[in-house]
Amino acid sequence: MKFKNSICPIFIGGTGRSGTTILSKILSKHNLIYSFPQELRFITDPDGLISLKNALVDNWSFFHADITMERFVNLMSNLRKKYYGKYPNNGLSGMVGEDFYSSWTQSYYDQVISECMHNGWAGRVNVINKLIIKYLGINMVTKPFIPRAYYCPPLTSEKYNSITKDFILEYYNQAAKIKNASFVVEHTPYNLLHFKFINEIIPHSKLIHIYRDPRDVVCSYRSKDWGREDVMKNAFWIRDVFSSWEELKVSLSTDNYLEISFEKLISDYQNELKRICNFLDIQFSESFLEIDVTKHNIGRWKKDFKDDEKKILTDFFSDMIENYGYNQ
Repeated sequence: MKFKNSICPIFIGGTGRSGTTILSKILSKHNLIYSFPQELRFITDPDGLISLKNALVDNWSFFHADITMERFVNLMSNLRKKYYGKYPNNGLSGMVGEDFYSSWTQSYYDQVISECMHNGWAGRVNVINKLIIKYLGINMVTKPFIPRAYYCPPLTSEKYNSITKDFILEYYNQAAKIKNASFVVEHTPYNLLHFKFINEIIPHSKLIHIYRDPRDVVCSYRSKDWGREDVMKNAFWIRDVFSSWEELKVSLSTDNYLEISFEKLISDYQNELKRICNFLDIQFSESFLEIDVTKHNIGRWKKDFKDDEKKILTDFFSDMIENYGYNQ
């Protein structure tokens, strides 16, 4: 199914803990915008659409395509229901309906999977499987004991982008239709690192990069179960995200992305939102003012870190602090 560009996908990205969620909530107050209440993840996460393109287009083989397709199918299954599988906080079917989710994913699988077969290649079988195949062959009796493999033929980049664009926009259009919206907002932080991939598939998409003083981001990382206790290990992680973005954005049109400071969004709320509205070509909404942004942790690093840690971090992030306009 082909979709018109009537639905404008807006992607918010950042380092994580930089304001992506609060910005998504703010934008959701606009009557034309629906913000997904959670990170969708199926584009940018490992085993998602980026991994699938690598296996089907850039580095195709039967073996790569088989295993990567299996992982993609498992990812979409895990993302389907809340409190289920490896993504317990996600529940993508709840935003579009169970029946839609089933037909949506199956339609995509049908376009990229040519055949499901019982196969004895090394990455699929153990010694018992091998013995069954050797002595009994592959037949109706032995098939239940032999792993199934996916045969996915190679795709051109153009073909992959076409069917994947329809796949993404079908989900977005369904969610927007339910909410009577013209824009959808998705706030997985690493949209930032993969926006070139996203923009090649959906050229009319927009990215808002919300950034924050990296020393405050280090503080926030340290408080999370996925972060690190070691200050500098978090600092390297954050620096590498910023560095990767700086390299990536030179290949993008400024018509497709906007950068805003979390601190300025808090201190100059209305003007920053007007700048965002101009970028999105929508009217400023007074309903934005319903969100209270006065509670924040700006400058938390000054209280949480010891003097020697402050100096180490400030020296480490010196170029970034200067480039993004933060005080030493």
